[in-house]
Amino acid sequence: MANFGEYQIPHFEDDLPTIKEFLRIVLNTIFFHRWIGETNFEDCDSIIPNITYVKIKNENLQKTIESKISLLEKNIIKTQHAQVILNFYEKKVKKFFLYDELSNNWESWKFLFILKKEQKKSSNNDNENENENDNDIIKENKIRKYLSFILQKLNDKIDYMPNFSMDIKLPEETFPFEIIINTEMKENDLISIIKDMNIKNALKDDFI
Repeated sequence: MANFGEYQIPHFEDDLPTIKEFLRIVLNTIFFHRWIGETNFEDCDSIIPNITYVKIKNENLQKTIESKISLLEKNIIKTQHAQVILNFYEKKVKKFFLYDELSNNWESWKFLFILKKEQKKSSNNDNENENENDNDIIKENKIRKYLSFILQKLNDKIDYMPNFSMDIKLPEETFPFEIIINTEMKENDLISIIKDMNIKNALKDDFI
């Protein structure tokens, strides 16, 4: 039986508002499928037209997600790229002479974001409105492809997920996680990560 799951998602390149919203959507989607012990959810409308998602109504979790999105925004403006890693852990306690608390990392999600350079706006209002509509459709289709890819991974048969008790009262304490924002990547490392992500996932060129 495998004891660790690792998912590298193809790199996501777009403007800053779209990157922030996409990260918000995928983090909430993953937590909805993985976080045990919470039954309070709500449907949310994305700022991306025709995209909805479900989020857990847990104040601590949502504060963490939003703080990480703010940190991503602050750093990606400087570096033009950032890697986000979401790790899930299982707390274990072994009893010897003393209690020793251990954390077992059982799943990891890795995302790479690249900030797209802003394009010059058209001076023609009609063309500008048409371009905005086209861009909305492109964004919607792109995000749907990514979400479909992620949901497929989330719903695959999982033989490494720990057996958690369903009466968990405080999932943030019993079911720990970390979200890492990594912006210190050199250009060669960036290229290598992009190639590795796309090769491992066997994606076609038109995915992105």
